[in-house]
Amino acid sequence: MNNLEKSHRMAATIHLNHLKHNYRSLRAYIPPGCLVLAVIKADAYGHGAVMTAKALEQEGIGYFAVATPDEAFELRDAGIQTPILILGRSDPGCIGQLAREHITQCVYSKEYADELSSHLQGGKIKIHIKVDTGMSRLGFGAQETDSIAEVCQNSYFEPEGIFTHFSSADGEDDSCFKMQQDLFYKTVETLSRKGITFRHRHASNSAGSFRAENAGLTMVRLGIMLYGAWPSEYIKKMFGDKIQLKPVMTLSATVAQIRQVPAHTGISYDRTYITKKSMKIAVVTAGYADGIPRLWSNQGHVVIKGERCPIVGRVCMDMLMVDISHHQQEVCVGDRVILFGEGGVDATEAAGWADSISYELFCRVSPRVPRLY
Repeated sequence: MNNLEKSHRMAATIHLNHLKHNYRSLRAYIPPGCLVLAVIKADAYGHGAVMTAKALEQEGIGYFAVATPDEAFELRDAGIQTPILILGRSDPGCIGQLAREHITQCVYSKEYADELSSHLQGGKIKIHIKVDTGMSRLGFGAQETDSIAEVCQNSYFEPEGIFTHFSSADGEDDSCFKMQQDLFYKTVETLSRKGITFRHRHASNSAGSFRAENAGLTMVRLGIMLYGAWPSEYIKKMFGDKIQLKPVMTLSATVAQIRQVPAHTGISYDRTYITKKSMKIAVVTAGYADGIPRLWSNQGHVVIKGERCPIVGRVCMDMLMVDISHHQQEVCVGDRVILFGEGGVDATEAAGWADSISYELFCRVSPRVPRLY
């Protein structure tokens, strides 16, 4: 534990060297002429968008994607110059500022395009057309090529890109994935025949980037794999021997107290754990207010001095308890406790204890947990 980690009850240590390693490892498997867009929405999946963006700019990243105007403005205010795409809806009232700050907006319907253009007073804004090919989320229908063409001919817009999103690129059954891929290519081809072409064409997320042939695509979107987690066990099985990912976030806390608890004693709220015999426990400075899932209660593990220790009793708002009765080394107050990350449990496994995914686990780490770089 370094001095910065020691000064906090809990910390999310962000290994920017691991981020750069992951980017380089992934970049090596992407065609040289294909641009990489880094998805850094939701504060870079909880890792800190500004510091993540600065590190990736040093690596020559081609594009960033965020979900909201505020996320984009934060990056521009921090001096980030790389192009930024907003993947979600922006209030039409802020479209002028987006244009002035050279931020690209996704357009997903004729109605939304009309809203945006009515608020633009002079100037143009770059747009990427979003096509829904099977996600049933934001997007033009693939059959709405006439509406897409009309939007692209609007003098207020500079149609730079077109994209879709795969709903199940990480699964073993690739039938839906291939259907979406084919539908997107057909939509792009139909628009091309109408004289509508795009500089950027992208469809592949982290999983799709390594499953798709990417023929005709000029950009791939990398998200979860940049942060050192696999989209699914299937993708890890397929590519884990070729691509070595390193965890970018290590979430840690400290031992606040060591307790010897007698047999037949309840631990934490509702007495969901009753000791069968005398048990030595460590009280750990991490709880659900920090982003630790309450579903880890009586299911999860932490790592102390290289050994796994089971969580016993309910996870509390600010604390949790672990069994250290069988620990091979002496555990002391102040010792570092790794919730997940380097030297601890893999984030995917940890998320599974809450029937969740690594994406959510990263994103739910509370703002009160300092990010240390």
